Amino acid sequence: MRVEINLWELMGKNKMTALELSSLTWISPIQISKIKNWKTTKIELQTIAKLLEAFECSPNELIKIIK
Repeated sequence: MRVEINLWELMGKNKMTALELSSLTWISPIQISKIKNWKTTKIELQTIAKLLEAFECSPNELIKIIK
């Protein structure tokens, strides 16, 4: 089982660039890139909360669990 953060889909759906998301959430563009490209193994709850607020979505829309 693996967990993925669904940033590609949410950014596309909201027509948002990484720089726009960065300015909205105060998450660095480098960190957004790492999350988006699954190059990180852990994400702080505060970061998840910022992404949920930015996209106005539920945790189920942001996080995918792949079996």
